[in-house]
Amino acid sequence: MGKKSKDRLFLVSWDQLGLEGIVDLTERHEEAVASEKLAAWNVLQDKEHRVVEFDTWATHIINVMTMRARFNSHRHYEIFTFKADYDMCAEDFRELFTTAPQEMAELIRAKGQCILNNRASAGDSIKIT
Repeated sequence: MGKKSKDRLFLVSWDQLGLEGIVDLTERHEEAVASEKLAAWNVLQDKEHRVVEFDTWATHIINVMTMRARFNSHRHYEIFTFKADYDMCAEDFRELFTTAPQEMAELIRAKGQCILNNRASAGDSIKIT
């Protein structure tokens, strides 16, 4: 399949009640890259090949998370992507959100890429418990 990245790419969503969901985008992205390379090779050989559409798949997940956040704006959702060491998995981050939710939220806010931020204002801020 090719050389693996040193990082994993995650999509994460949480609200004032805690972690809502975390998706590991890494394997699907690597699969899509490999599929595109194979498709190009198959075109040269006059063979058919279905390309794995990473952008469509990832966009769908982001759209679902975003729609949920907008329909439940009173819960103050935040959606981020972030990179982590390749040895970490989604289950590791679920456990970290369980044991230290506020610290995880702050770390991802500082290091991640914001997709949606409906964070409560300073006066209304509620710590994740």
